[in-house]
Amino acid sequence: MPRGVPTLIAIILCTGLLALAAWLTRGFGPSPTTPTTTLAPATTTADTNPAVLPNASVRIITANIRMDEPDDGPNAWQKRRELLVKTLLKYGPDIIGCQEVSPAQGAYLIKQLNGYSHYPRGTAEGTATTRTSSLAAELEGTLSGLNTVFFREDRLDLLEGANGLVLPDQLQQIPTENTFFTLLVLADHNSRVPKLIVVDTHLRHGDKFAAQCAARIRAIIAEKRAKYPGAQVVVIGDMNHDRGSKSYAALTAVPETDGGLEQLVDTFDYSKKAPKELWGNWHGFTGITRRGLPTDLIFAAGPMEHSPAEILRDHDADNHFPSDHFFVMTTLSIR
Repeated sequence: MPRGVPTLIAIILCTGLLALAAWLTRGFGPSPTTPTTTLAPATTTADTNPAVLPNASVRIITANIRMDEPDDGPNAWQKRRELLVKTLLKYGPDIIGCQEVSPAQGAYLIKQLNGYSHYPRGTAEGTATTRTSSLAAELEGTLSGLNTVFFREDRLDLLEGANGLVLPDQLQQIPTENTFFTLLVLADHNSRVPKLIVVDTHLRHGDKFAAQCAARIRAIIAEKRAKYPGAQVVVIGDMNHDRGSKSYAALTAVPETDGGLEQLVDTFDYSKKAPKELWGNWHGFTGITRRGLPTDLIFAAGPMEHSPAEILRDHDADNHFPSDHFFVMTTLSIR
């Protein structure tokens, strides 16, 4: 999607160094075998989910909030941030996956989204244990909040989490446009729903390397699912590519073995789309999209069923939008 140049000086400096550090280290960041930081005591045996109560549901929103850009004029972050928070809270989501979150924006959302906890907490939690450069670790930690997940603290507990950079065979020139991910394992206080493995990501531009990243994210999820075999998996984010892409195919691939992660299902119901109707998510603060298919997506796999994904086209009376992307929402329910 069209992007401006990041405006925070610290981010500009860090992102430039990140590209250099990543090329020097060639492979720092999570991989399917990377150990993750456990935020709660780990069990020594395979975890099972307790019995769930009927009619329980979880509402999920994915929101590319767009980084704070000075050239946005009337759509600058300071002028739309209140609308953005109001839009998110309007729908009462249990989980909000945000992309393009700068440190300052993250601090604002943490303060304003009352009743929500968040992850990550400012550092890259799930990175490799061995590095050739401590600078690489520091830089990755600085950018680790690009994908921040908020979840209702009155309902959900964070069991463990991981986040970091997903390296394909070649990096993009703008480091913040590379693929970062955040993974959480959440448990409902009252066991009304299964445990939730939630992954928030922003796939890079360029479908070839985005497909590599998508495949590696899927492998990371499969490893975590082996630890929580009855968990519901949710993948949310700005995929930058629609269902006709290689990266979409890699993310929704049919598992090669019965023991692996089952196929991730796109929660959009494309049968409801009229032939010429535009379901694109990026609209550049105009409310008008030029893409026929959505690229901000929510995928699901597991014991819960999903409602058809909805595109949220909220704006205020003056036709100002909370972001240059339409947000997307779905609800998962016990079958």
